[in-house]
Amino acid sequence: MKIGILISSHKSNTIALMSILQSIEFWSRKLVVSAGHENRCEYSIKDTPVIGVSHNSYDFTGLVEIVSNPQIIEDWTHILTVQDTVEFGKYTLELCRNADPNVDVTAATPNGMSNIILCKKEYIFQKKEINYLFLFIFHFFKVNVRY
Repeated sequence: MKIGILISSHKSNTIALMSILQSIEFWSRKLVVSAGHENRCEYSIKDTPVIGVSHNSYDFTGLVEIVSNPQIIEDWTHILTVQDTVEFGKYTLELCRNADPNVDVTAATPNGMSNIILCKKEYIFQKKEINYLFLFIFHFFKVNVRY
C-alpha cells in the first residue's frame, strides 16, 4: 500500500500543525490542506507540501481538495485522513501498513467518531459526486468497514 496522510488544517492552527508534522517526519507521503487563505496557494512547512485554500470544510477540507485536484495524490493508493490536532505515536505507521488493503474504509475508532479514517483512494473517487459530509455520515456503514 502507498498510504498518504491527508491533514485538514487552518492557517491559524500553526501550533497544532507543527506538532503533527513533527510526529510524522518519517512518513514519506503527506499533504496538508490549509483553509483560511484568500486564494489557492502552495508552499511547504517542515518539508511537507501545503496547499492553502479559501474554502473551510473543517474535517473535510483535504478531501474536498483532493477530489477537485486528484493529480496531487497521484501515487497514493490509500488515504489516511486526519485533522491537525492529531499526533501520531510510534506504532501508527506499522498499524497502517498492517491494515487490510482490500477494505474500503478502516476507522481508527468504533463508528468512525474521530474522523481518523484509512480509505482506499479508489473508494473516495467512486463516491466523489456525493457531498463529503454525507459520505462519511450516511454512507459510512454501507461499505466494507473495519474497526
